[in-house]
Amino acid sequence: MRRILSPLIAAMMLLAPVAAHADSIDGTWCEPGGPRSLQIDGASFITPGGHSVTGVYRRHDGGYTVPEGEAGAGEIVVVMLLGEESLRVAEPGANPVIWGRCNLSS
Repeated sequence: MRRILSPLIAAMMLLAPVAAHADSIDGTWCEPGGPRSLQIDGASFITPGGHSVTGVYRRHDGGYTVPEGEAGAGEIVVVMLLGEESLRVAEPGANPVIWGRCNLSS
């Protein structure tokens, strides 16, 4: 019987060669056109809801479990670096969205 990969794992495998050329997922990322941000420092995440959580960190991808008090609590958010300025964020119950590095100088 042939093993079937989930769409998320398959997508991660296809994008891995692109991500390998970028720096890392560490930094502060902003949702396009919105006020939400996500901070990543190794396995330490500050969620868009402002909670500090420990997640899974691999230089070019990772994720965390949404904490209580935020929409989708208990679900997993997966992030994948697409380039030095682009992060794919897959939140529970939503299509993945490409976030960009926040401009913190303004």
